[in-house]
Amino acid sequence: MSKVSNCFKMLELLSLGRVFSISEIANYLEVSPRMIRQYKMELEIAGVYISSIRGMHGGYYLDLSSIYPVRGISKDDLKILLKALSSSDQEARHVVHKIETLILEEDISVGDKRKYSCFSKAMNEGKLIKLIYHSSKGNIRERIVEPLDFLVYNKTWYLLGYCQTKKGLRRFRFSGIEKYEIFISD
Repeated sequence: MSKVSNCFKMLELLSLGRVFSISEIANYLEVSPRMIRQYKMELEIAGVYISSIRGMHGGYYLDLSSIYPVRGISKDDLKILLKALSSSDQEARHVVHKIETLILEEDISVGDKRKYSCFSKAMNEGKLIKLIYHSSKGNIRERIVEPLDFLVYNKTWYLLGYCQTKKGLRRFRFSGIEKYEIFISD
């Protein structure tokens, strides 16, 4: 089977909610334990994080409240996925990553959907976002952010971006973003 198919099967197995040893996963997929480690790495590159436990009763498990980047999916993406059945290119991994996150889009609140829509538009058009942010420490700050990605952690939505103000990568909790708009520089 292809690498993409095996990654899907591995995710399907891990979604059962228990810890699987690397050898159990390797036997299920009929590959070597080394390939399981490689699939884990490929999935993490795509943004799907698989947790692990060390020790005699350790192994991999999928924390369903863990980090999943979120994107929309189009008909073109489905065509790429069909092409992916016989290849393992970058486009295919990107689409696989989108499909994994579709379930999470149903859980987003109406206010967060508006933020998601605005941030997605800015991301697709290569624009910056100006936002007023309440940090977890209670600070209120204005930030200029280049949106890069989304993630959900413990059912909380975040915007990942490069903060022009702090000159570094930051994550912004959707619930902490009070005001936001596409930034137009003077």
